[in-house]
Amino acid sequence: MNNPKYFITKKNRYTMAEIISKNNESLFEQIKHTDDYGNEYWMARQFAKVLGYTDFRNFTGVIEKAQEACKNSGNNPLDHLVEANEMVAIGSGAIREMSSYKLSRYACYLNCAKCRPFKRNCGDGTKQPLN
Repeated sequence: MNNPKYFITKKNRYTMAEIISKNNESLFEQIKHTDDYGNEYWMARQFAKVLGYTDFRNFTGVIEKAQEACKNSGNNPLDHLVEANEMVAIGSGAIREMSSYKLSRYACYLNCAKCRPFKRNCGDGTKQPLN
């Protein structure tokens, strides 16, 4: 039995279809979070689902490649890919905190450039993600 995948915010949980139909913003902008200081970020587990990765463990290799590309571009990877925890729905419908990353817009761009080209929404890595 397939359970819908949920995305958790501080107050609500949404299915991917609910997020897509939320408004006319791109899906990339819809899953954006903003911290208390106004910094925007994307949670890696949500971002991986948008790119078409069904298992986060398959996306971790893309994150490692993006960290290396960030370093090679002269940027500090810790400024763009920060380890964090994310609330995730598990098979029983319960919600569990699991390890993830907070990604900057630049880190999302790098992940798009490094993901497998047959994955949806990856593009060719030369455009802003998901626009």
